[in-house]
Amino acid sequence: MNDMARIRTVKPKLFTHEALFDAEHECGLPLRLAFIGLFTEADREGRFQWRPRTLKAAILPFDDLDFSRVLDALATRGFLVKYASRSGEVLGAIPTFRHHQAINNKEQASELDAPSAEDIATWRTLAGQGNADALRTRESRVTHASPGRLRNSRGEGKGKEGSKPKTLKPKTEGSSSSRQQTSRARTRHGDDDRRDETTLALRKIAEEAGLRLTPKTANGIEAAAAEGVTSASFAHAIAAAVEHGAHDRAAYALKTVRAWQAEGSEPPLNGRHAGPRFDEKNEDRKRWMAEIGAHADDDMPTIDVEATEVLHGPRS
Repeated sequence: MNDMARIRTVKPKLFTHEALFDAEHECGLPLRLAFIGLFTEADREGRFQWRPRTLKAAILPFDDLDFSRVLDALATRGFLVKYASRSGEVLGAIPTFRHHQAINNKEQASELDAPSAEDIATWRTLAGQGNADALRTRESRVTHASPGRLRNSRGEGKGKEGSKPKTLKPKTEGSSSSRQQTSRARTRHGDDDRRDETTLALRKIAEEAGLRLTPKTANGIEAAAAEGVTSASFAHAIAAAVEHGAHDRAAYALKTVRAWQAEGSEPPLNGRHAGPRFDEKNEDRKRWMAEIGAHADDDMPTIDVEATEVLHGPRS
């Protein structure tokens, strides 16, 4: 847990996040304030130790509530990832953290394990389910606000305003436009979620390949994710950086993979260096690709780079 809370950024659109509001309304817990408070307790990667009592003391010290319920409500609705470290410690992460935060270069690097690919897949499922539940909640509120209920709430007795029930105006073009804007907003949220998932996958590949995640590298990874770069292509570019002997492997790999993506020019993985030890190297490389989250086909030839260079080379 942090010795002291950190200054973080809260963007205005967080206050208009419908799914977060619906989740808070549904469970009756202060999810929005708690979620913002977690920004200040998370490290530069958006990770934190899952310690409800300690977090409550830092975020909602005067509220009489069980903070574990708050954390679980956020996790089950896809706003947090709850996972275990390699040592078994329970950790949490804010999946969209790096997408919205401008991190101070002097801030200490994260000492907590990153979520695994399986953890991210589980989060993606929960996030999708949370969006669907939020939509059903909003539709339910519209259904319950029927004309009959509106008339009864206003009264139909004698009096200036109560002599006749008011006629509800038909839906206008403005209401249709509002629905279209809401639909576009939901689409943007979905695109953001997919981009955030890709960013996390690319960052995990970089970490496990031994690349140093400087702010410049992190920004480059976010840009690559936004451009549609895949985990397999990024792993391919890292292997190319190693083969090339690049001093700054992260910069080389990102520049290469983004150029491939923009130009559609990613070369096929090939065996042009194949020799007597090719099969052994190929198996080593596929094992490394699997460990960093990229999936190599069994019959796919690969760039012939010494596996020891990838696994044990100097950090960039």
